Amino acid sequence: MTTNTHIIHHHPFIKRPPKKVRQTNFKNAQKTWVYLQDEAPVIGCGWRPIWFKRQRKWGYLCDMQGNIARLKLAVFDQLKLQE
Repeated sequence: MTTNTHIIHHHPFIKRPPKKVRQTNFKNAQKTWVYLQDEAPVIGCGWRPIWFKRQRKWGYLCDMQGNIARLKLAVFDQLKLQE
């Protein structure tokens, strides 16, 4: 039995954020994996691949489906980011 692993792991927003998100806050966003608990319930919990961007007062997160969460920088800086 063979499986198509390249189809399972492929997602259209793996190389850049979704188009509706790129037009708002995520122009120069960086992609990484993050461990979330209950900081961003819109995105979910556990290790997640996300796009993130730090601004003056807020940290913005966007998952691969286009869901957006906004966190204060004090909370954002405590997240476990995998570089």
